Amino acid sequence: MFPDLVTEPGPKSQMAPLPEKVLSLADIVSLTFRRFRLYYKLYFKTLFWPAFFCSLASHIAYLSLQHWVSIAATSLLAATPFILHMGVSLLSMVVWFFSAWELCLRSSALVRTVLCLDPTYKDSFSILKKRSGTVFFACNLALLPPVLCLIFWAIVIVAAAAALNVALGGSERVAFGAVVFAIIGFALTISVMISGLFGSLLLAIVTLEQLSFVESFKRTWLLVSLRMMRGGSFTSLLAVAIALVCVVIESPMIILQVFEQASHASFKLSQTPYVIDLLEIALEVPFNIFTFSISFTAYGLFYRDLKLRLEGADLLARLARLECLAKGNID
Repeated sequence: MFPDLVTEPGPKSQMAPLPEKVLSLADIVSLTFRRFRLYYKLYFKTLFWPAFFCSLASHIAYLSLQHWVSIAATSLLAATPFILHMGVSLLSMVVWFFSAWELCLRSSALVRTVLCLDPTYKDSFSILKKRSGTVFFACNLALLPPVLCLIFWAIVIVAAAAALNVALGGSERVAFGAVVFAIIGFALTISVMISGLFGSLLLAIVTLEQLSFVESFKRTWLLVSLRMMRGGSFTSLLAVAIALVCVVIESPMIILQVFEQASHASFKLSQTPYVIDLLEIALEVPFNIFTFSISFTAYGLFYRDLKLRLEGADLLARLARLECLAKGNID
């Protein structure tokens, strides 16, 4: 059995203990950032290389495609340049896939470590390595619900725009369209937040519990149905907090790109110097480390809070300890 998520840290755990009480949504987000601040060296040391190769591979694939497009007209779509560029892009995407998978697996292991389930990161990683197939399915399924929601609402938006264009005209179209698209935007935000909650909570349960994928899926469905609005609110709050920090991380690159584009009096990608691409890679590494660390840890803490609220996990752990002490005294 795994140690309890609330009060039974692994033996000789080096992590600071977590508060044994239910928390508000803001407190969970605050605790997430606090854990990252306390153990940022561990996060960066563990996630640096997968994040680096993720960033490098994605940029090489993009630059290879961009370069082929720029020479396609002059090369008259010759086979050799096409095969060469597509081969580089394909190889880069393979490297990106395995790097992203390693990044997800290591981030999941760090959640176990930071939540004091295991004494060291090495122990956490070895546990999840044995369940890598389950973690892989959970990571991929975490992306599916939000993507399906976005596709659905994209179809709704296109259909609504076409209907308004046919049925109304002039000022009526503008006024009625503003109301319709405001409602669609609100519904889109709610549905994406809740669907994102399901996938992220599923990954947290797979990471922290010794359950099969099917059992984890059922447990996720139960918890989301019991605390849907709280979970959706947490997802929204966490997304806003991450977005604010990411803007700060990306702001030097944004300013540099605007300056570069203005200096060339053009927004063509072909005029972007390679030094900017290198700087983008350099900034994307801490960006990836931060977003993965915060999001994975936050949902681990949110799941822990749900166990406190719905199952009294802290009370059960204390009763178990009292029972052990009573047996010891009797013996």
